[in-house]
Amino acid sequence: MNDSPAPDPHSPTTWTSRRLPFAARCVVETEFRSWETIRSLRSACPEPSVCPGPRSASKASTAASTDAPRGPTPARSTPVSPFLITPSRALRTLDTTTDPGAAPVAVLRSGSSTSERCWTEEPTVCSAAEQMSGASVRSLHLRGEDVGDQSYWAWEWSDGRGSVAFATVDRGELRRAVDALTEALPGLVGAETTADRAELEVLLRTAELAPGLRALAEDALASTDAARTDRLRELLMVHRCTAGPLTDPARERDLVAGLASLLVQRTLVAALRQAVAELGPDRVELRVLPSASCAQVPWEILPTGGEADERLLDLARVVTMAPILVRDGDDRRPHPAWAERRTAPPLYIVDPHVGPEHGIGSVLLADEDQAGSRESQQGRWRNRIARHRVDGTLIGDVGEPGFDRNVLSRRLLETQPSRLFYFGHVSSADGKAASSGLVLADSFENYGFGPRTGAHGARRDFTAQDAFVGTLGRSLRLARLADGSGGDAARARRSSFGRGPRHPDVVVAPDGTIRELAGERIWPMPPRVALIACRSGGDLGHPEPFGLVTAFLELGAELVTATRWALFTDAVARHGYGLAATPLGDLAEAVDDVQQSTDPLQALADWQRTRLAAWRSDPGVATSPLTWAAVTNIEAPDRTVREG
Repeated sequence: MNDSPAPDPHSPTTWTSRRLPFAARCVVETEFRSWETIRSLRSACPEPSVCPGPRSASKASTAASTDAPRGPTPARSTPVSPFLITPSRALRTLDTTTDPGAAPVAVLRSGSSTSERCWTEEPTVCSAAEQMSGASVRSLHLRGEDVGDQSYWAWEWSDGRGSVAFATVDRGELRRAVDALTEALPGLVGAETTADRAELEVLLRTAELAPGLRALAEDALASTDAARTDRLRELLMVHRCTAGPLTDPARERDLVAGLASLLVQRTLVAALRQAVAELGPDRVELRVLPSASCAQVPWEILPTGGEADERLLDLARVVTMAPILVRDGDDRRPHPAWAERRTAPPLYIVDPHVGPEHGIGSVLLADEDQAGSRESQQGRWRNRIARHRVDGTLIGDVGEPGFDRNVLSRRLLETQPSRLFYFGHVSSADGKAASSGLVLADSFENYGFGPRTGAHGARRDFTAQDAFVGTLGRSLRLARLADGSGGDAARARRSSFGRGPRHPDVVVAPDGTIRELAGERIWPMPPRVALIACRSGGDLGHPEPFGLVTAFLELGAELVTATRWALFTDAVARHGYGLAATPLGDLAEAVDDVQQSTDPLQALADWQRTRLAAWRSDPGVATSPLTWAAVTNIEAPDRTVREG
């Protein structure tokens, strides 16, 4: 997406006023403040078929309505969460001006090669970190959307200074660059998913494996248990990633340069440089709401085109913008502020005990793998948690048995923690947005929407849909399950929930009846949440953004620190490469520190800069961006307009 002095009007990667319709939608979508503004945009778009609109506007434009019923939404056949609000009708082209009788929104004027935006009324919204520190932070907002054979991008300063810029990228070129990134990241691809056992054996025997990986591969090849094929697939994936571009400096630069040539506009970089010159590097940030195709792009390490291998992270801190949320248009939904909660103890869920029968491995190194260490990872985490002991009592632990969704509800309601820190596993039964879930000690007898999983179907993970919906629509759902069993309600319950369903205490009325409550009344989230697990922040990769991050933001969080892709445990470095380094453990501890800081956005940027420096000076598996570049802060400051 690089500009030039004389842009080719036919090039898909140059500035163009011919793409004003989508640019207009990107521009007016920025930081909705009130339902009146959203209503005026909806009224301008009576036909949904002509209004694809940005994904980030879809939730607020439909679910924030004061006319919308509170309760579960009927399932749809589209590949999005079955309980989410209907697709967006909010935005379409605003070529000149809005209805004079409508609330003031955006007026766009088309120039020869750019668009200039004028707001007739626009309050400035500060980030949570800015509100806490009182410092002036300038935010450049960059948004993308994939439509047809093009990917459209628009960027502007949140304070309204300067003009709106926009550009298009050919989807074919972008897809090739993103595919190259996907090939370098953890996650089964290609032959790792399609090859049978015999083919996997051939691939592993002929691969140039590191000595440690070779020993692990020989063990797997000699095994006869049922999980043998899965282990072969995983070893092949580990080899691909640890011998791939993200562990070799020259290949890594080529990989991210290919992405930057399409996504990092030189004019965008110039705008950031000017702001940094005026305010300093710690007072400028780039906020990105990527298109679905670019959800895994590590923006922090994309080159700027400057000298000495400069990356965006060198120039400014990078933050992921949350999509517009249902809570933004509903002042009844909770939104605890960090300033009010920061002295409360945190709630830790570190390596929760699930049970060996389910085949869920630990995210921490085993004691026998840490013989030469001064302190085990388990010991370090217990010491960290002990610092926050209140009246001799801990509200979290390492490997706590029996910690399920019902215990989580009780702890959140009773203690009202300042933050929630989860370090464990995230699952996704079918790859859909609503199915991403925390792996806790949940029995299948617990009420929820997730499928039975684990050994003999004895586990039900705590999904994003569970968290968001709560028990709303429970009676209707159980009735439908009974209809599917020929009207036998008891048999339907046994099949789905065994002797359950079991529920959190808060939904059980004194007379034993089950109340239907929304998720925010069962699992009210603290202001800050950390989800250190495989692809815990994959929400933006779905057609309509949803997942654990979005669900927890809807439940009250204002900042969620999560990961864009799957992570390797430290066993890979220890057993595969004989390294004493613990990149995943270091990441988790750094995020714990970030979440406690006055300015978590700056704290994460500072830590990632130290990791970038380590990668430059001593590249390898231990310092690879495979781990530290996966993490991002997703922020949704309180944007709700309240009367009075």
